[in-house]
Amino acid sequence: MKKVKEAINIAPGELMFYRNLQMIYSSAGQSDQFEKDYRHSFKEKDSAKTKGYGLVLAQQLRQKSFKLYADGKVDESIEAIIGMLGFYREIDIQSREKIRSLGQKKD
Repeated sequence: MKKVKEAINIAPGELMFYRNLQMIYSSAGQSDQFEKDYRHSFKEKDSAKTKGYGLVLAQQLRQKSFKLYADGKVDESIEAIIGMLGFYREIDIQSREKIRSLGQKKD
């Protein structure tokens, strides 16, 4: 796990590292830790990591929604899609804040 987190620190834009970390957490019975890491990166305003964690979480919910829909569970599928959109919204908000702060530094 430590090596994967080091890889994320070195290349925060590489989604494969986040997927690997998510699988490690899942295998260790700590599935919730991945979202906790996401929330931590969001709180710390680390937009690169927030995006990486968030995109992987959104992809997971998208796949879950497809399966639920295929199983005829439309309402649950819609809930998963709404959750996915929440991650995209948070990523977008943090990215906009980052861009805004960079613009203010030029003054």
